[in-house]
Amino acid sequence: MFSYEYDLLGQLTKKTETGTEGTELTTTFERDEMGRLVKKTLADGSSIDYRYDEYGNLTEVDDGERPLVWRYDLMGRVTEEHQDWASNYFSYDALGQVESWQLPDANVLKYQRGRGGVLKQIDLNDSVLTQHLYQNGLEKERHQGAVISSFAHDEQGRLTYQQRSLSRQVTRKRDYNYDARGNLTHISDSKDGDIHFEYDPLSRLKAVRGNIEERFVHDVTGNVLSQILGRHDDITGDKLGNAQGNQLAFHGDSHYEYDEFGRLMTEKRGKGQSLITTYEYDCQHRLIKASLPDGTIADYQYDAFGRRTHKTVTDKAGKATTTEYLWQGDNLIGETTNSEYQSYIYEPGTFKPLALLKGEGKDATPYYYHLDQIGTPTEITDFGKGFYTTTDFAQAKNGLNVILVKY
Repeated sequence: MFSYEYDLLGQLTKKTETGTEGTELTTTFERDEMGRLVKKTLADGSSIDYRYDEYGNLTEVDDGERPLVWRYDLMGRVTEEHQDWASNYFSYDALGQVESWQLPDANVLKYQRGRGGVLKQIDLNDSVLTQHLYQNGLEKERHQGAVISSFAHDEQGRLTYQQRSLSRQVTRKRDYNYDARGNLTHISDSKDGDIHFEYDPLSRLKAVRGNIEERFVHDVTGNVLSQILGRHDDITGDKLGNAQGNQLAFHGDSHYEYDEFGRLMTEKRGKGQSLITTYEYDCQHRLIKASLPDGTIADYQYDAFGRRTHKTVTDKAGKATTTEYLWQGDNLIGETTNSEYQSYIYEPGTFKPLALLKGEGKDATPYYYHLDQIGTPTEITDFGKGFYTTTDFAQAKNGLNVILVKY
């Protein structure tokens, strides 16, 4: 349950969340004379301070652990963004679009655009990284290293065909079909064959038919109650427990327990439910610790915006490995583990990954992501020969999007 308090100007001053056992988590908000948030005090007593320049631009957010800092030009555009040691620097063209971007490892991206600001090319340290051809606002062709991708769309802008070629030889092609409601109904893949999708009257996915077959049953609120997975006639069932209060009770041999705020606290599985994983959270409901059955412990840290900045995994022998995550806005743009560094480049203004830079600075080696119709990576190729290093990881992790980063 939530309750809210406001000042005479209608501005939020206090938010209280009450658990089912009566525990209260209260957050208070302080504002300046212009109504801007200047301080947020959390339920654990910690606070976050916000500072602005004379033009009202947010310049600093300080949670007492890792401050975030921004600098702007006279047009109010971000020119510098700092997260701990990592800094991003930007310049803009006459249309206000990013023209160059210096990444935290000092690599420089430059964006070349044609008439109307349409993207034509992205350079990495003055060498071509990708090239793009657009028609009527839709991408028709893309060059990524030695691989050329071609695209076709319907009158609604939906992707209907894509083809990848290497040395003028087609390596893979896909056709997409949709129903009158816009649901994807069929994929014809030159590598994986045909995949068919079926939906109920509410447009909820109820079956996937192809090399791997799946069927789903939903409750009245849309929760999946059962999932049947198999390969053609080799079908096995996997029932999901009742999702009371939208909380999954069990899945296969895994049973789940929640706290008064609805947070997953314990997962029990295996013989006699002897394999136990426990989870701990902070007052903002962010996962801060996971203890696994084999004795491994994972600890997590976040910045003031709730973005994960560090993950430390300690095995049962006490050996710890820390991964640091770097951000630009809501995009994960880099990570470093045991001095191994890699960066992620996205299609401008999207969350669709375009390239992976493995290594730091000018020693980085580019790899390229190839996506399906919704931006899920399906393959990755190298810079020179277009060698397919990873395939079909879009179907891994039960269909979760994977960007080759453990997060």
